[in-house]
Amino acid sequence: MDAMRKVSRKHNDKQNKKHKVSYDMIVMRTNRLGDGYGMSQLCEKCVLGVNDIQHKSGIKIKKIYYTTGNGCEVIKTTPNQMLQLEKQHITSYYRNHNYKSRLN
Repeated sequence: MDAMRKVSRKHNDKQNKKHKVSYDMIVMRTNRLGDGYGMSQLCEKCVLGVNDIQHKSGIKIKKIYYTTGNGCEVIKTTPNQMLQLEKQHITSYYRNHNYKSRLN
């Protein structure tokens, strides 16, 4: 989310424009040795943040790619598909702090 906010600051002049700058987002998680990939699906807060940043800035996220942890498998999806997933990922931090899901 921090990287997306930095990029969105560069395009604040296009906030209300029809033609926003489009980006694809890649999320990868590696193991400690750096020789394998872990599950890097966006958590619910990040999915909401990606959707929100498109409305508040001059950028648009077209595709999201993330690793699954099964070898080198990469999933390609869109922000709308991420919003409509039946089971959203909630990180252990938010689970331990009694976060209530807004999408499920």
